[in-house]
Amino acid sequence: MQYETLSLNEAIRKSTNRIFQLTGRSRRSEYWWTIFVVSLIGLVATPLVGVVLNLLTIPLTFRRLHDTGRSGWWWGIRFVGYFIFICLFIGDIMVIFTEPSLEKLYSLLLKQAFWMIGFVVYHIVFIVILCLDGDQGINEYGESEKYFIEVTGGEEMK
Repeated sequence: MQYETLSLNEAIRKSTNRIFQLTGRSRRSEYWWTIFVVSLIGLVATPLVGVVLNLLTIPLTFRRLHDTGRSGWWWGIRFVGYFIFICLFIGDIMVIFTEPSLEKLYSLLLKQAFWMIGFVVYHIVFIVILCLDGDQGINEYGESEKYFIEVTGGEEMK
């Protein structure tokens, strides 16, 4: 199978044309070129612009996950984890302030360390998934835009 690669301009055009589309698939080049440009703009723009641009990449991330055959919930796991982390942290802080003790402080620090290790592992796995090649052909999220088959004289060219 052969595939054509996307240039920076093509990748940005494709991602901006489908900026709010949560369905379908996005290739690695579309995803990483767009993230690169968003990151550069975020560095020189105001923090609000950076936050808005990062929010606008959510559908692109969903489509990138779809390209690897995974649900957008892989992205959502992060926010479920953050919510649980914040709730537990606030509860622990309240307990420490109402009943201060060194044991409770150590318990809080140990829990926080486990959560941080979990977040680091999750983010490493998430980045690896985003770097994987997409499924060839059709998966449950649609047809691959990357791969095409050249048919010459009835034979497949690889």
